[in-house]
Amino acid sequence: MPEKEEDQFLIDQVSRPAKYTQLAGTLVSRVTIEEAKKHRRKQDIIQSARTRLHQLTGAYLAPKIDYTQWLHNFKSLNPDDELGLKATSLSMMRLHASTYERIEVLPTFFPDLACFHQSGQIRFGSRLRLESPFHPLDAPRGWLHLLCQ
Repeated sequence: MPEKEEDQFLIDQVSRPAKYTQLAGTLVSRVTIEEAKKHRRKQDIIQSARTRLHQLTGAYLAPKIDYTQWLHNFKSLNPDDELGLKATSLSMMRLHASTYERIEVLPTFFPDLACFHQSGQIRFGSRLRLESPFHPLDAPRGWLHLLCQ
């Protein structure tokens, strides 16, 4: 088998389990090719690549999330329904490990941050690197501003 076909075979084998199908193909490819340089046997390459992918992403792999449905849920909310927005946001945050673990800090951490952000003294995405895990809260219809009231 030519090298490119061999690489693709290994990449396909690594990404076969359902938990890896939601990962970016470039990540799976890069990790698989790196692991292929360390091992000779195909099975060792596949196992090593899966282990490494699990170490990199395992805590953040969520069940398949229907983002189209969630977008519909947010768009269908009444613009004045602040409780609905908060409940929907929390429900979505509970689906993913990286945001679920931050829910408990919202009542104490976010009021000050929200007011500071709302004052214009900081902007998400600039020097303060908090935008990734909290981004749904600061989306155009997010509810960071609700914590500042």
